[in-house]
Amino acid sequence: MGNYRNKVLSLLIGFFLFFGFSEFGMAAAAKPIKLCYSTTGKGSGTVAFSTGTVKNKCATYAAGTSTTITLTANPNTGSSFGSWSGCTSSSSNVCTVTLTATTAVKVTFDKNPKLTVVSDTTKGTVSSSSLSCLAAKTCTQSFASGTVIDLSAVAKDTYSFTGWTGGCVSKESTCSIILTKDVKLTAGFSTPKATGKTIGTQVGVSPAN
Repeated sequence: MGNYRNKVLSLLIGFFLFFGFSEFGMAAAAKPIKLCYSTTGKGSGTVAFSTGTVKNKCATYAAGTSTTITLTANPNTGSSFGSWSGCTSSSSNVCTVTLTATTAVKVTFDKNPKLTVVSDTTKGTVSSSSLSCLAAKTCTQSFASGTVIDLSAVAKDTYSFTGWTGGCVSKESTCSIILTKDVKLTAGFSTPKATGKTIGTQVGVSPAN
């Protein structure tokens, strides 16, 4: 009787050991996997996932199958997309990840350089197809690094253009800049020349109208 009980007990122990470890193994294999991103650089932005609910820059997916996720980097105003790292493949601001295990990727956002143009709008005008605030005496806008900006200065009547100073040093009325850092430039205009007018027997000196 004792031997019979021992055999049954051994069988029961073996049964629970086998199926217990199997269940444990299945549970471990079924553990969800995550795709997380981090940001770097002086700029800022957000990342959109093609699928999944994002929490604390991570999305969780069921394990056991190969899942392809697309991430899209969207820079904030004043920033631009720089690069991806850790992707299966990437093209411009889009990162594609073939997810088989928990994975981390990194996106770089660059801070856009600023161009500041100073001019005396009572003496002349500065024009450029790239800037929209040149009606003001001080105009500041940001652009993606490497942007080429062409400017042209025209003096008003009785004034003359004297040249650019700062980021563009030239006597020419046109200026072209490849913007890779913050730049400030000034458009110079001359003061009006005095003209002599006879008033009776006296000569009065006054600015030209």
